[in-house]
Amino acid sequence: MKGALKIGTFAKIPIFLHWSIAFILGSIFFLGYKFELEPIGYLHMALFSCSMYILVILHEYGHALMARKYGVNTKDIIISPIGGIARLERIPEKPMQEFYVAIAGPAVNLFIALLIFPILYFVRENGIYLLGTEVDYFSRYENLLPMLFYMNGMLALFNLVPAFPMDGGRVLRALLSLKLGRVKATRIASIVGQIIAVCFFVYGIYVGHLVLPFIAVFVFLMARNEYRSVKIEDLLNRSTAADIVQTDFQMLKESDLLSLAKAKNDTGAKHFLVKDEEEEVSGILPLIFLKEAVNKQELHKTMAEYKSSTFEKINKGISLRILIDKFQKNSYSLVPVYDNEVLIGVIDIDSINNFINRN
Repeated sequence: MKGALKIGTFAKIPIFLHWSIAFILGSIFFLGYKFELEPIGYLHMALFSCSMYILVILHEYGHALMARKYGVNTKDIIISPIGGIARLERIPEKPMQEFYVAIAGPAVNLFIALLIFPILYFVRENGIYLLGTEVDYFSRYENLLPMLFYMNGMLALFNLVPAFPMDGGRVLRALLSLKLGRVKATRIASIVGQIIAVCFFVYGIYVGHLVLPFIAVFVFLMARNEYRSVKIEDLLNRSTAADIVQTDFQMLKESDLLSLAKAKNDTGAKHFLVKDEEEEVSGILPLIFLKEAVNKQELHKTMAEYKSSTFEKINKGISLRILIDKFQKNSYSLVPVYDNEVLIGVIDIDSINNFINRN
């Protein structure tokens, strides 16, 4: 991953630190200077920051391991200044599976907080309270454990705010999906998230807390994008290759010269299939290959010399979701589409993108 440092792999899941985590170091020095901390204060603050990100990693492992239980793998976990991201290969489609995956992260922090609480309450003389004043909180090692207690509670509560991309938004969507279906549930959860984002923004401006408006804009955009993403996913699952097949294509022989393809391209043709002596599709000529032949001044060569054999015969009834996966996995540029072994047209990635944009 560009811009990220791999710090290890646990439970077969790689963990990366995003480059922007360097801002935390800057923040430590800034706060230390602002509060005139002694060197021990800087050390305690750094220790607290490291502890906080360990809690974030454990939070993300809650999501990742619960997702693994339902057969969903995690690509990696990325740690940034604003939190962690467990990049799942997909979101479980069954509502209760998504619920358990979403709630697992906050549950980890709540569990850790419950483990710390009795130690603070029964063993520590000052219980859960911090010693000193705001200026010297970080200068006293006695505050580390209660700070971890509060941080776990804050991570659990903040992530349960019902707004994407926080876990609470996915919990709300999962519960609504039980009765309303995934698309409608996402729309409602998205609207709730945007309302909360507006409240965050107004409150942040009112109290002069400039981080909140930044978070609010991020939440607002993520809520909108989540709904659009789910709506597109639903569209792709309901649509088939027959909905976007293009019947305007050229079928040329393997022995035809590239100059013929260039002439047809000059009149508007973009898609070229190559057929063998048995009139069966034996390859495709991507437009980029034709342009390469023009640049190399090799239009005297045959289609057989420039054709690509990387293609697959697609049935018109295949869902667009599966078709897109094939394009991505196999790097297809063009595929022929059949109806009961009869060639009816072609599909390229542009036709898929245009269909999505129209809807």
